Order: sequence, then structure tokens, then C-alpha cells
Amino acid sequence: MAKQQGEQNGARPELLAADRNYHRDVAIVAVQPMAKRIFFALWLVLDVVLVGVFVYTILLQLVGGPLLTKRLVARTGSNTAVQHTTSVARAAQALHTTMPSVFALGDGAYDLYAEIENPNGDWYAEFTYSFDTSQGPSKRFQGFVLPNESRPLAAFRQAFSGRPGSVNLTIEDVVWHRVDHTKIGDVSSWLADHEGFVIENAQYGFDVSVGNTSIARSSFTLRNTTPYAYRNPSFFVIISRGSTVVGVNQVTAPGLLAGESRDISATWLSGAPTSGSIAVIPNINYFDETASMPPEGGPAVDIRDRLR
Repeated sequence: MAKQQGEQNGARPELLAADRNYHRDVAIVAVQPMAKRIFFALWLVLDVVLVGVFVYTILLQLVGGPLLTKRLVARTGSNTAVQHTTSVARAAQALHTTMPSVFALGDGAYDLYAEIENPNGDWYAEFTYSFDTSQGPSKRFQGFVLPNESRPLAAFRQAFSGRPGSVNLTIEDVVWHRVDHTKIGDVSSWLADHEGFVIENAQYGFDVSVGNTSIARSSFTLRNTTPYAYRNPSFFVIISRGSTVVGVNQVTAPGLLAGESRDISATWLSGAPTSGSIAVIPNINYFDETASMPPEGGPAVDIRDRLR
């Protein structure tokens, strides 16, 4: 009796496991149709979404594509117009020149003089110039004009068979250079730092005698207050009466050192103005690296400290 009861107790776990497996299989079979319906419903929704995206893309290309293209074209045109306006605003404006003057020196020789103006603050120009006259053209010369500058141009002792008339200044082969603002921040300050020349004791008169002839001479003291030494700087000497230029000459000061003072004179062997006030104008292209000399050896010293 006890043995039979033990067998029944031992069989009971197996019956329970079988019962659990049975109920699980029944639940799986009962859930499968619902799971299939849910899967197919999600698949259908995904297909509908994909078809909707496809249709929307097609409609966007058909309807919005031309509008977008027109908008892009309009924007490109607007950018081009802005770039053109900016380029024009930044482009160099034309140089201006004055009517030339003619100074007779005697023996068929003449000085020709005019001024050129650069209205551009960020550009300087190099060019070739000459004077066209009724007696033929003068020689051709190399010239330059710095930013926002008005400077003399001259052709000295040009030989003509008669006094030249209908004189015109011709500017050719103009090459524009834009100031490099990565190296030069403020152009005006940079130029002022380079052209700090002081003219003292400027005089003009007929104080040189050669036999019984008095020769005109202009003299002045030139002080180079800049921290730069210049290799072979030249200077225009302009004689004026009021606002009218009546004579022009040119002098050089080879090897002009920083901080140096030098007495300079210029003579007129013929055709000198009888009187007038004197102005000295530097004729140095400061953007030309060959115009200045390298600093002298030894420890670096700011020459402006020696000038105080």
C-alpha cells in the first residue's frame, strides 16, 4: 500500500509538467492568428507610409522643383550683383592729371611739368608717362603715385625745335597695386611714418655768381626724421608764386641715413624764375623695397628715440 502511494507521488511531477506544456501549446496556437494579423497590419502601415513618402517626393519635384530652381537662380543673381557692386566699390578709380606747364630754359631746351592725383586710399600705381606737344613727344619716363596722393611729374631739359604748344600729359602702361593690409594696417599712418622729412631754412635767390652772371639757387636743410635710411632718394624743388608753379628742379640725397641732417642746394643754369617761394616734395616710392637701405649693423635702436 505504501509502495503504490509512493509511485503515485512520483508520477505527479511528470503529470504537472505535461499539463504545463499542454497549456503552453494551446496558448501559442491561440495567439498565432492574432500575431499574424498584427504583423500584416504593421506591414500594411509601413507600405502606406513608404508610398506616401514616394508620392510626396514626386509632387515636391513636380511642383516645388521649378520654384526652388527659380529661387536659387534669383539668389545666385543677387549674389553676383552684390559681388559686382563690391568689386566696383573696391576697384581703383581713375587717375587725374592737371594741365601741363612749359618752362623755357634757353637754347631750345624746356622743362615740362604737370601733377597727377590718385584718389584711391588702398591702391598705388606705377606707369609710364610722356608729354605730347606740337613739336613732338618728350622722352618717356617711369612714374608712380601713392594712395591719396597728388605729386609732380616732370620732363627736364627736353629739346624741341620751337616752343612746344598744345601740351598733353600721356599716362600709359598703368599697373595698379593694392595695399597689403596683412602687412600695412593703416595706410595713412604707414606713409606718414615713411615720409617724415623736415625741410628747414629753405631759400631761393640769385646768390651764385659765375663771372658777370648771377645764377639762381635754391637751398635747404633736409632732416630725415623717419626710422628708415634711403638709398638714393630724390626730391622735387618747386618754385611758386601764389598758387602758380613757375619753376621746377630735382635733387638727390644719396645714402640718406635715418636721423641725418643734410644741407642741399639746387641751381638753375638757365631759365630760372625771378622770384618765388620754395617747396620740397619727396619723390620716393616707399612701397619699393629697393628704395630703402638695410639697417646698419649693431644692436637695433629706434632712431626716433635719438631725435627726441
